[in-house]
Amino acid sequence: MRAERLCLADILVGRFGRLTLRRIEAIIEEGKKVTVSCAPIHEFYAGRHAATVLTHNYTFNS
Repeated sequence: MRAERLCLADILVGRFGRLTLRRIEAIIEEGKKVTVSCAPIHEFYAGRHAATVLTHNYTFNS
């Protein structure tokens, strides 16, 4: 699911258990977009400060 579709009722899978969203906010800052692709397993942990949220290969169309 794209981040723009998240809501406070969503529960994410974390490295150490389930994660509940406490707030959703748009942060406008300069950054770089990268594409990550893992094989053969298409899931990996990601995060801004530590790799804690389970995610998967995704192709952005933007």
